[in-house]
Amino acid sequence: MTSDTRAVHKNLKWWDILLLTLMIMGYPVIRSVSGFLLRFCRLGDDSYLHDLFGDNRVAVVSTSCLFGLALLYLYLRRYDFSGVKLFLAPEVLFVSIFLFLAAALMTDVYLLVCHTAGGFFHLSALLGRFEGLLAAKPLPAFEMLSFIYAIVCGFTEEIFYLGFCLSVSENKMIPAFIYTQLIRFFSHTDQGVCFALGIALIWGTVFYCFYRFYPKASKRNLLPFCIAHVISSMLGHGILSYLTVL
Repeated sequence: MTSDTRAVHKNLKWWDILLLTLMIMGYPVIRSVSGFLLRFCRLGDDSYLHDLFGDNRVAVVSTSCLFGLALLYLYLRRYDFSGVKLFLAPEVLFVSIFLFLAAALMTDVYLLVCHTAGGFFHLSALLGRFEGLLAAKPLPAFEMLSFIYAIVCGFTEEIFYLGFCLSVSENKMIPAFIYTQLIRFFSHTDQGVCFALGIALIWGTVFYCFYRFYPKASKRNLLPFCIAHVISSMLGHGILSYLTVL
């Protein structure tokens, strides 16, 4: 009986990342692009989208299973998981809230600019819907299923974006980052081009820069980014509309 002597490796190949994209982000991208084409490009009736993609129970199960399949693939590829760290630390909660607030405030300012530009150039139908952008609104009611779905999405997506996709050699880091931006964009186009760009340019860039350049490589922790993603999934990607309630 012979043992498997293949060495584990930290860097993934481009086809590894492509396969992981199909497994982890294929469902969100298809849902988002379908919604964009039907809703904003007027290619058909979008009323069935909620029935097709709106069941959080199906989404939780399918996302979890596909992420498990991705982990199995990486295990068989002898990927070194030690580079993808999630651990509790005293600063985790503070950093999570800081990341959310910083990105949310920038998103609010960005969407206000998009709203103004969209109205001026008559592009609101394409850029997205901004009615009541800063209108006061209460915190959303807590729903356990939505919370579970937010946790699943927050952890699987940030592990994909910041963990797996950035598992490349240093000279390929910028192309990998640009690729994650494209996937972030296409997974949010159902909410409008402007909003999707904001998610990529603001949230993607803030997360990437903070993850890559703030802590030492040995202390990089994905947990704050996953938690910040969960918060945004529950509350939305802006914060000013909640502050106007006060």
